[in-house]
Amino acid sequence: MNNQSLIELYLELKEYVDSYGTGGMERDERLMFNKGKSLYVEQKEQERKASLSRVRYTREEITQLVNLYLQNDNLHFVRDTFIKNNPEQLHTVDSVYQTVAQLRTLDINYPDDTRWAVKSLVEEVATSIAPQRFGSKEEMKALSLQLKAEAIMAELIG
Repeated sequence: MNNQSLIELYLELKEYVDSYGTGGMERDERLMFNKGKSLYVEQKEQERKASLSRVRYTREEITQLVNLYLQNDNLHFVRDTFIKNNPEQLHTVDSVYQTVAQLRTLDINYPDDTRWAVKSLVEEVATSIAPQRFGSKEEMKALSLQLKAEAIMAELIG
């Protein structure tokens, strides 16, 4: 029997074995059932791993996200519009949101939003498209600290 036939045999007998066990089966049937079960479990594990594999963003996708962000810096708008415009893309909704949030971390209009780790491609594309709007992660942290220090100074002096 080939592997697919063994898997089919396992699936066919699974309910019976779950109810009654393998005691009423011939030795050859038990061996084929167990082999089919191990093949089925292995196949499902491979499918699971494949579904969890990372889908990397392309430069074109990041460019599209940056351009959408420049139109409207609402994270949900950018995420939803990107997904609507690219129904065949393989990124999860959360992944798209997190990538857009990386843009927010680089945005000089939001200097206190520095919590996201920014991928180098995101930073490279954003700063090349709109250098007046986006700074590097380090620049944004420095700007945030500078603004906080200025606020403290103003409070102490004022």
